[in-house]
Amino acid sequence: MTVHVNGEPLEGEETFFKTVIRNADVGTQLQVGKGLALAHKPAETGSVIDIDSFIVEINKDFGAVLENFLERAHTIEKEMFFKLLKPEFLETLNPVYDNEK
Repeated sequence: MTVHVNGEPLEGEETFFKTVIRNADVGTQLQVGKGLALAHKPAETGSVIDIDSFIVEINKDFGAVLENFLERAHTIEKEMFFKLLKPEFLETLNPVYDNEK
């Protein structure tokens, strides 16, 4: 992850970034951290990607909204996750894809 302030890279030993992105029907909170101490191995550091989605507004029955929301939120979160990873890093994870998009 790189963060720039006034065009200059902001680099620290531990970096944590949080933002909320709102679409018409689904909001997404993205939190990304790097260089963070691992709870089970304090001498090592790691990264975290946390993507949470929420319903922006409910104008009808919650049950009717929920089914569409779950599928839409899953798609948004999956697309966002893979956009965050550089292709060369993703390859080191040896991904296996099914026939879905």
